[in-house]
Amino acid sequence: MRPLLTTLALAVTLAACADLGPGDDDLRREIAANRAIWEALRPPIYVYEVERLCFCGETGRGPVRVRVASGQVQARVYTSDGAPVSTELQPYFPGVEGLFDVLEDAVGQGAHQIQVTWDPETGIPLDFWIDYEANVADEEQGYRVVAAPHPPACSGAGGWTNRSRAARRRRTSSPRPVTMPRSRSA
Repeated sequence: MRPLLTTLALAVTLAACADLGPGDDDLRREIAANRAIWEALRPPIYVYEVERLCFCGETGRGPVRVRVASGQVQARVYTSDGAPVSTELQPYFPGVEGLFDVLEDAVGQGAHQIQVTWDPETGIPLDFWIDYEANVADEEQGYRVVAAPHPPACSGAGGWTNRSRAARRRRTSSPRPVTMPRSRSA
């Protein structure tokens, strides 16, 4: 009887440590579907502004204006003063494609919690927050798109415009945030 109770207790403990939110496969599909929308609409040259959400210094947060041509980041400058982003901080301010990569990497690392708000029209992750470890403080990070991608010096080519934050909020008032709370076994 004792081995049966021990086995039952172990099974209950392991079940409690299982994934509590949508599975990794669900989030991977969500990322892939939104990436496909973005890739179908992405202009060959675009500019957008992104802010990194982290427990780091001001230069590591931005916001930063990012210019991308043919899928490659061409320039990164701080929106506050136009100063270029230092070489060591450049990887923290990717093109939109890089935002998808950050999310995919977090899923691959088994992050404890991932929250994403998608733009339903463009597939862009408008903001997201990743908590990599449940019991570790200040390792969380995320990103927020401050100004939507648009072709430089263009107001409406291909349906893209430089929308204000208020317009994006109205347009994304019903996004589907994805939250993946997860517990890990100790």
